[in-house]
Amino acid sequence: MYTKKDLSIFLIDDSPALIEMLRDFILQKHPDAQLSLYYTGEDALKDTFKNPDIIILDYYLDGVHADAMNGIQVLKKLKEELPETPIIMLSSQG
Repeated sequence: MYTKKDLSIFLIDDSPALIEMLRDFILQKHPDAQLSLYYTGEDALKDTFKNPDIIILDYYLDGVHADAMNGIQVLKKLKEELPETPIIMLSSQG
């Protein structure tokens, strides 16, 4: 018997406002989605065992910790651990 799996999404952004906006938008379109919210790439990397269906990753990730990994560094590590998982990079910079 086939059972539909809820969509699992990692949101990685150092901006609480942007994470809330993305969370609200995604839940409007996919109310059953399982969202994991991360304010640093390092925190998200600790949870790769959850094997999300998709990852939305901020390009800049230094708002919480000045010495935090940036989005490109996190992207490289995520692709090593989850090579088949689609990753959307975004930035709120001009």
